[in-house]
Amino acid sequence: MTWFPASLRTLRLHLPLLALAATLPTFLLVLLLASRERSAALRHAEAEARMVAGIATREHAHQVLGAQRLLLQLGRGEVHEDIRPLLPGLLKANPALANLGLLDARGRLVYSVVPPATAVDMKDEPAFLGARARPGVAPSVAVGRYRIGEVVHRPILILATTLADNPSEVLYAALDLAWLENLGPQAQLPAGTALFMTDRAGGVLARGGEAVGGPAVGQRLPAWERMAGRGQGMTEAVMPDGRKRLFVAASLPEVPDLFVAVGLPEAAVLREANLAFQRTLVVLAVLLLLTVLGSLVAADVSVLRDLRLLAGATRRFGAGDLQARAPRPATRGEIQDLAAAFNAMAETLARRHGEAQEAQAQLRALSRRLQAAREEEGARISRELHDQLGQDLTALKLAVGALRLKTPEPGLRAGDLDRWCDEAGAQIDAAIDAVRRIAGELRPSVLDRLGLLPALEWLAQEFQRRSGVACRVRAEGLEGALSAEQATAFFRITQEALTNVARHAGAKAVEIALRVDGVQAELCIRDDGRGFGDAVPGGHLGMLGMEERIGLLGGRLQLGRAPQGGAELCAILPRGILPGEDGGHVAHPAGG
Repeated sequence: MTWFPASLRTLRLHLPLLALAATLPTFLLVLLLASRERSAALRHAEAEARMVAGIATREHAHQVLGAQRLLLQLGRGEVHEDIRPLLPGLLKANPALANLGLLDARGRLVYSVVPPATAVDMKDEPAFLGARARPGVAPSVAVGRYRIGEVVHRPILILATTLADNPSEVLYAALDLAWLENLGPQAQLPAGTALFMTDRAGGVLARGGEAVGGPAVGQRLPAWERMAGRGQGMTEAVMPDGRKRLFVAASLPEVPDLFVAVGLPEAAVLREANLAFQRTLVVLAVLLLLTVLGSLVAADVSVLRDLRLLAGATRRFGAGDLQARAPRPATRGEIQDLAAAFNAMAETLARRHGEAQEAQAQLRALSRRLQAAREEEGARISRELHDQLGQDLTALKLAVGALRLKTPEPGLRAGDLDRWCDEAGAQIDAAIDAVRRIAGELRPSVLDRLGLLPALEWLAQEFQRRSGVACRVRAEGLEGALSAEQATAFFRITQEALTNVARHAGAKAVEIALRVDGVQAELCIRDDGRGFGDAVPGGHLGMLGMEERIGLLGGRLQLGRAPQGGAELCAILPRGILPGEDGGHVAHPAGG
């Protein structure tokens, strides 16, 4: 190689050549793995197809067994009455059956739930012959063969039995093949799976799954001889639309002349194997290119290593690890300056994050204290209104009533005095009611005296009286007690939610559900109105206030759709040691 220029007799040339030589065995290994992937894909597809065939056979066996039990129960005379009026209802209750009817001793149809268009004769039907083969023996069910029914005009399986009360008549049931069409959605078959029910000659009796493009009912399934005679493996068949499918076939129990053929699209079966092969080739080509490029820049590997360390620290910091720092590079230069700048930025952000968390904790504590102070002030004003102003108004009403007893002045009619006293008394009563209502809204005494549940029932009664919307309270569990702060939060959230329902929901009924157990306390308000629309927690001032109130106690607020179609708002509190529970408040029993 002395004739090569000196610039080519270097490591920059040798490393790419070595990389190419080392890649050749890898290419051969990829081809081997691709072949194995293809075989594994075919085995997996065969297992899926046989699983589907097993589902179909079990479904068919279940339907045949159900039809046999029904016929035996009717044939043994357990009904003790004429069965003809019962047959229409039984047919309607058993969707797997296409028809129910009675045959005479000669096989002629004497009764059918589905009215026949012409006279029907089943004397050659194997099920009829089997049912009549053993007269005088306890009734048993004979299974016939699939045929196109003369009455329902679609493929059916005939099952028959003699009647114990009237051996001259034969009760028969026609088992429908329509279940095959519904098997796909019910069994969640793999995409593209086609199902065919065939006779021994391969004639299609029914289709199911994604059988579009396959043979129609009455046509013959392609490649049936190879398909029916093959015990293991899959058979490739070309459909009438030109697409290839891989089939397995299995005979149905009780009816050995009937088969279920399961077909999977060949392109879908091999798609994963082909994609894996292509991905491997692409990855191998990329690796080869990276290897060549890496050999050309081997001197810069240390730079890349430092950059990877810095990127890793950046990702950890971005994911929330505020203690992540970039290691100091061994080499001097721009990367070292970049790592130092990143570490300085991380220190600053971590410090600011801590300050923000501390400020947020202080704000939450202040908000909690403000709410407690507001509730205490509301309770004080409520007591003042109820005790002082209410007593004064009551005394005033008594004084007005005393005027009735006074002798009216000359020229003043007694009736006018009575009327003035009545009007004054009505105004005083209205003032007393307003005082009681305002006092109740500021701080209902029932919440402090009886507990949360009676307070919610009082609130529901007041809401129903003012709005005309039916409102009921339902309680479950009620294990243990709630703190005064928790009970107040639930009461205020219910109050705000009912206000929103009255203003915006257009509901006709509201339900308040309270459940308390050893793990958590949950309060849900459900209505049958218009729902929240695009509302989310924190999206409106009312929602923001409820979310903040429940969040201060370590709980959460959830919005959703109620079962009856309206809105559902749930406030959930854990039953642990919550903020405010250790502050000396009196516990409220959940149930009063």
